[in-house]
Amino acid sequence: MIFNDNLYVGAVGVFLWGIGASLGFPVGRSVAGDNSNGAPERVAIVSTLEFLSSLVLIPLIGILSDSFGLVRSLIVVMIAVFISAILTPIVKNKV
Repeated sequence: MIFNDNLYVGAVGVFLWGIGASLGFPVGRSVAGDNSNGAPERVAIVSTLEFLSSLVLIPLIGILSDSFGLVRSLIVVMIAVFISAILTPIVKNKV
């Protein structure tokens, strides 16, 4: 979606991004509560991080977008997603 010039491909990218973002919140909380050992603490941590990210990161993307442009601010989001994808298996094995 970020590097695309085609309107239809970009629209599909926005749609898929929306689906992924809307599923992240409930799936993340559900996974945190899967194991009954320490589930309340994990759900509390995940919930705090989810709400904190929505309060801080969305305005931060807006500030970056005003300063550097929308495409560059979305590249920051893409880098964060890649880092998350790399760290997820490592963190999963530690918990």
